[in-house]
Amino acid sequence: MVAQTANSTAGEFPQINPDICIVNYYTNSGKLGLHQDRDESESSLSKGLPFISISIGDTAEFLFGDTRDKDQATKINLESGDVLILGR
Repeated sequence: MVAQTANSTAGEFPQINPDICIVNYYTNSGKLGLHQDRDESESSLSKGLPFISISIGDTAEFLFGDTRDKDQATKINLESGDVLILGR
């Protein structure tokens, strides 16, 4: 199944060699602020290199968008095992 999915997405994303991994641990009341591509290099952004999130553990609300207003951000629930890929 994984190989089938990988083959069906070939060519949709640029070839990448990930070199950064961040692991965040949150308690039941923990949270992560709104995600925006503000700290990534211009080179990475112009190449369309994706931001990839792999969720492990409890379901959590994930916010992202072009605004700092969390009420205008896109909100989705990420469950354990979910993979989210964001890029241009």
